[in-house]
Amino acid sequence: LVVMVTSLLAVFLGSQLLINSALNLAVLLKIKPVFIGLTLVSFGTVLPELTTTLMAIFKKEGKLAIGTLLGTVIYNCLLVGGIATTISPARLVVIPLLTSLALFTLASSLLVFTYKGRFVPRVWGLFLVSAYLVFLLTSF
Repeated sequence: LVVMVTSLLAVFLGSQLLINSALNLAVLLKIKPVFIGLTLVSFGTVLPELTTTLMAIFKKEGKLAIGTLLGTVIYNCLLVGGIATTISPARLVVIPLLTSLALFTLASSLLVFTYKGRFVPRVWGLFLVSAYLVFLLTSF
């Protein structure tokens, strides 16, 4: 119980430090805080999923990799987003939201290729990385 409470406290304090540092960096670089959130903060929070997905791929466990990717997106969008907006309703910016939904739909379409043992070609991976970069460049 002591370890759990200490861990929760560490996560809370760490997230406060992360938020303050991200906001300070945005001010220092004179860029919008949402850009820091979409890049540095999101990269830091996605590292565990990236590691798990890569390990699953190296071990030829593609379905585990896809499950990790989908589970992460569903968890973050529905549970984290739901809890956050329940606590403090957020104002959505329509254009990035629509772009995000379009890219999510495109990425989700890859599941069609994985159904019944089909492979997703490497060119799709390059396309998705390129789409992410275009999203970042056009969002700001």
